[in-house]
Amino acid sequence: MTNQQLTIAASTVWVVVAAILVLAAAALWPLPVLGAATLLGAAAIAVHAGNGATAEANDFLDRGNGAAARRAAERAHRFRPWAAEPWELEGEAELALGRAADARADLRRAIRMDPRSWSAWLSLGAASTGHGRTEALARARALNPLAPEVDAANP
Repeated sequence: MTNQQLTIAASTVWVVVAAILVLAAAALWPLPVLGAATLLGAAAIAVHAGNGATAEANDFLDRGNGAAARRAAERAHRFRPWAAEPWELEGEAELALGRAADARADLRRAIRMDPRSWSAWLSLGAASTGHGRTEALARARALNPLAPEVDAANP
């Protein structure tokens, strides 16, 4: 099972759990608890949609479809505004489309949200040249020294 499939499966479980809680609350508890359970259910559905869009963006990138990956990453932003991963995916999609400056901007935003994301630093290195590339790849290596992708990015 791929990471994307695991992400979708996990968020599907949360949606089912939230639905069960809403139904149980409706049957057993007073209105305030029902309202809280309904909010929980709505949040679970939003997270599920965001995870689905994130998985789609990954799949489109794997197939080389940068435009579709960018659209899916933008959709993931709406449902997961707190997450760095949609910004990283949008940066990778921009890079696939040949828009290095846009890619760097998106990747820097992802890094501001999650400075310990070695993969975002690696992608920033791929989108950069000169000293910026060297610094980004050094940071990726420092965060994940055993990643073969970092070695492959360093000629």
